[in-house]
Amino acid sequence: MAPRLESFTLRTSYYSGQPVTLFKGVWPPSLREFHVRRVTLSWDGGQFSNLRKLSISADRQWALPLPRVLSILRTTSRLEEFTYAGRLARSLGGEHETIAQGSILLPAVRCLKIYTESSGAVEILKYIRVPACMDVSLEAALRGLDNPESSAQMYEGIIQFLPRIIHLKNGGNRVQIKARPAAAYFGISTVEFNLSHHTQISRVLKWMVEDLADESMEIDLSIEDPSFTTEQLDSLVPPSLNRRVSNLSLGRLGDEIHQASAILQYLSSPKLGSDGQVQWPLPHLREMAVLNRSPDLLGTLRMLRARAKAIDSPAFVRPPKVIKLVLEGDIIDSESNTDLISGVNRFLQESGGELWRREWGKGPVRHFFS
Repeated sequence: MAPRLESFTLRTSYYSGQPVTLFKGVWPPSLREFHVRRVTLSWDGGQFSNLRKLSISADRQWALPLPRVLSILRTTSRLEEFTYAGRLARSLGGEHETIAQGSILLPAVRCLKIYTESSGAVEILKYIRVPACMDVSLEAALRGLDNPESSAQMYEGIIQFLPRIIHLKNGGNRVQIKARPAAAYFGISTVEFNLSHHTQISRVLKWMVEDLADESMEIDLSIEDPSFTTEQLDSLVPPSLNRRVSNLSLGRLGDEIHQASAILQYLSSPKLGSDGQVQWPLPHLREMAVLNRSPDLLGTLRMLRARAKAIDSPAFVRPPKVIKLVLEGDIIDSESNTDLISGVNRFLQESGGELWRREWGKGPVRHFFS
């Protein structure tokens, strides 16, 4: 045994799947960091009691069973950082393993990162509580959303981070929500969730908007799903829902949002609410990026004019002006777009706004016309 060993890493390029016993079952008392990859370990209850950092990377073929992971965590009350990457199985070798009842309290954990190809990340969160966690990153494929009990357990596991989210919001951080193909992303500073579902991702997005964000949070909404529709946008953030989407991005550089023109038309058109008030879509919108491969510049200009015109109409619940517009650099520089780009820029300048450009691999920068 190595009594002074503080950090140990174990990894293999090929593994037979048989559990490994290290240090003859007697672990070094000074061990504080343990990193293991593609190896299933044999352990008993007291092996990991002094660990501060634990990182497990499971092989795709030899997924670590959930009961084993939880049995480790039950004995690591001093753990400060936990990372799990890979697959997670419900049992080992087809044999069912019982999961002990009750939540696992990990009071010292400050950093939690779980990346799984299945629902494993959410499965772990159902059983652990990390009240002091400052840095959390979660990636998982969801299942069982049609089961109310399973769905409630999943949301309960994630919602435990809401106090941290509110704290970050109060520190001036903005919420990012991204609608991706079959996936939804929620991020604010050191908290991020990347959740996927093959059929019900709109439901997950709506939960993020309504339950993880609140009416005082500034939201940056990014639409990165080419098939995203105006109906989905209206359902996600209806005018009657008090959510402050102040920044909207249509597409990523080189992508194509098929209904981008329809979305621009939607943003240009108020409608009558149930209370008789005229309501504008995304009434807090002040910044917008139109980054799809073939942007509708005329539709963009019409949207800018329509929302600016509403400012002067006392009959409307008036939206703010869109004062920052981001377009792809190649679109701005294209000779075929010269007249429309000049019109967009002139209108923004007259309205007190600015035109910005974005290039591959770079952030947006303000565009200056010569």
